[in-house]
Amino acid sequence: PYASPPVQVAGKAVVRKRLVAAFARLRFSLEITDVYELADPDGLIIEYTSSGHVLSIGDAYANRYIGVYRFRDGLICAVREYYNPLALR
Repeated sequence: PYASPPVQVAGKAVVRKRLVAAFARLRFSLEITDVYELADPDGLIIEYTSSGHVLSIGDAYANRYIGVYRFRDGLICAVREYYNPLALR
């Protein structure tokens, strides 16, 4: 939602390409801090934090996220992730 204009990323190949680009720039780990079950058993809201560094300059990287996850047949089929985009600047 932070792109201008916001974009939808769909399909394994597109998601993989974006993740490869992100991991070329950052190294971090994620820690789940809260999980909220929904009335719909195929969804969860998950809060998590990251801790790591920016590869090119070594600066610390930390962020907080909220992800809305949807599942189908036991697999993730959709994610909406919200975080502070200013943490990357």
